[in-house]
Amino acid sequence: MPESTTPTLFTIPGPHAPLHGLIDFPEEPGLRPTVVICHGFKGFMEWAFFPYLAHLLSERGFVVVRFNLSGSGQLPGEDRVSDLAAFRSNTHSRELEDLLAVIAEVGGEIAPGRADSKRLSLFGHSRGGAATPSSPRHGRSCRSG
Repeated sequence: MPESTTPTLFTIPGPHAPLHGLIDFPEEPGLRPTVVICHGFKGFMEWAFFPYLAHLLSERGFVVVRFNLSGSGQLPGEDRVSDLAAFRSNTHSRELEDLLAVIAEVGGEIAPGRADSKRLSLFGHSRGGAATPSSPRHGRSCRSG
């Protein structure tokens, strides 16, 4: 991945614990379509292909938001679980609540003036893929196509 790409760290209050994430911005200014990436069980925002996917999408003009679910038990920069209590208390419902909290802040606390909350896509991997289709049923309308 090119060294010129430096994601921006963010922290927002979550329903169970603070949610930490990274934002990859495109070079184009102004409001941009946005992709929220949700990792799977035992995953984290800096795991495997997520940094490369975020970089690729930002090169294509998207604002990319990736974050650690509160039950991942990891802080930014960690590659192992450091909070065993958080990891033990993780559930599907908590993951969905975390995802909804992030979605609610896109364009607000997360990337204001850059992330277009009206042009929002979700990308979920593994168990994160189970949470993403559930989010529209919980107050957020999404369009596919």
